Formats: sequence, C-alpha cells, structure tokens
Amino acid sequence: SFRKNLNEKLDYAKKLPNFIYIDYVPFNQIQGYFDDAKLFVNTSKYEGFPNTFIQAAIGGTPIASLNVDPDSFIEKNDVGKYCYSDMNQLIEFISELDEKKIDHFGENAYKYALENHDILKTASGYKKSIIELYKKINS
Repeated sequence: SFRKNLNEKLDYAKKLPNFIYIDYVPFNQIQGYFDDAKLFVNTSKYEGFPNTFIQAAIGGTPIASLNVDPDSFIEKNDVGKYCYSDMNQLIEFISELDEKKIDHFGENAYKYALENHDILKTASGYKKSIIELYKKINS
C-alpha cells in the first residue's frame, strides 16, 4: 500500500546521518526554516504558484523544482533550476551548487520577492483597483 511504502522510505531516511525529519512546524515559525535553508527543493507533480516559492524567495533561498515552473518563474528570474521532470537534472544541479551559485540564485529570489510580493506595493495596487471600482459603481 502507498502508506506502508511511504513509511518504509521515511524510516530509511530517518537513519541517514544528514537527514532530520520534522513532522510539523506552525506557520508562524516556518519562515525561519526557509531563511536558513541553502536550497528549497519542490517535487510536487502539480502546483499553481506555490506559496512555498514565495517563502523561499523571501528567505533568499534558491529553488530547485522537479516538475513545476509556473509562468517560467524559476527560469525567467534566475532563482534556481527547473528540471523538466528529470531527476538527473535535479541531482546534477544540486551536486554543482556552491556558495557562489547559492548566493547568486538567492539574491535573485529575494529581489523577485521584493519586486512582486512586497505587501506595501501589492496593497497599494489593490487599493487603487478598489478605488477605481468604487468610482465606476458610484458614477
């Protein structure tokens, strides 16, 4: 069964010397993990635009995605690597990462977050749209 297979893999992974399994982190504490990470790896088969990509970008953490790159976000912004569902590309990318590349991708990710997800910028856009809509309705 799927659950049994997953549990067997998790039991194996927990025995690895460089692996720590964390079952749950409250949302108000999760950003610290993104901030401290060297790389965020996404292996989801399907996603819209994952909030975790934004959280990684806010933390200045590069992103490697095995299967998804919504709107070519990763490639257009040079924030990491989209691997086109090719595990070998993911392995190669991770193997070749060094501090210089981590800094490069991380800086681009942080810049993207500031330009596209800064609450002050996005809120002012929403405010402007709401005011324009209000004026149309009441004219």
